[in-house]
Amino acid sequence: AVIVECSQRGDVEHLEQSVELAQAQGTELTLTARSALICAARTGGDALNSFQDAVGQRPPSVLLVKALAEAAERFRDSALAHAVLKYLPANPTAALAVAVLRLCLPGAPLASQDEGVSVTQIYEQHFAT
Repeated sequence: AVIVECSQRGDVEHLEQSVELAQAQGTELTLTARSALICAARTGGDALNSFQDAVGQRPPSVLLVKALAEAAERFRDSALAHAVLKYLPANPTAALAVAVLRLCLPGAPLASQDEGVSVTQIYEQHFAT
């Protein structure tokens, strides 16, 4: 709860201290806390590292992929956006689908020079059944 609160407030100093304390005590971070770390990342690289730490060898949760999509949009980071597509589940939630489609808006990491092509391609590849 403390990690999430620090993330929401943008309190990076206390966020980092809370993570260090949890790690020192051997406490496993929840998916919500790990999602908050992705959202609080200072760079796209930090967001990707937090995501990879959270995922390990198991498939990522929708919560983690959505946090990564939001980070990709915030940092306008193509590598993050492509990681989102790589880990996108077969049946994403509506919130995750919206976060992915936002990555195709003008100026976003997956935007195409040909208006609408990216959105159509993403839809056909990931959402059409």
